[in-house]
Amino acid sequence: MLDTSIIACSLKKEVKISLSEISQLVGYNPKFVVLEECVKELQKLCKKEPVINFLSKLGVEIIQSERKHATADEAILDFARSERVIVATLDRKLKNRLLEMRVPVIYLRAGKKLVLDDPSHLDLSF
Repeated sequence: MLDTSIIACSLKKEVKISLSEISQLVGYNPKFVVLEECVKELQKLCKKEPVINFLSKLGVEIIQSERKHATADEAILDFARSERVIVATLDRKLKNRLLEMRVPVIYLRAGKKLVLDDPSHLDLSF
């Protein structure tokens, strides 16, 4: 699942992030999805960019949430709770909340390299 922040950076060409690089990190060719709440947020942030066309060209599927959410982050957290997904984000606060929930997260380390942090594989029992 792609978060607003990672798509916005790609749209604005602030940071080059490729879906093939994300695929290499997870070790297979995943289905890329974005929640409708994120698309709405993107359209507000990137008014001059054709968000829907950009996502379509990348092969990213837009999906609707089961419930209404106040923010895109809440929608992502809710979806991640109910589905087995890996979330790609550049939002540090969202990343930390997802990791606390033991959801695997792809993020940019030191502003340079994408990494996968998968706390679901950690054994925290002592």
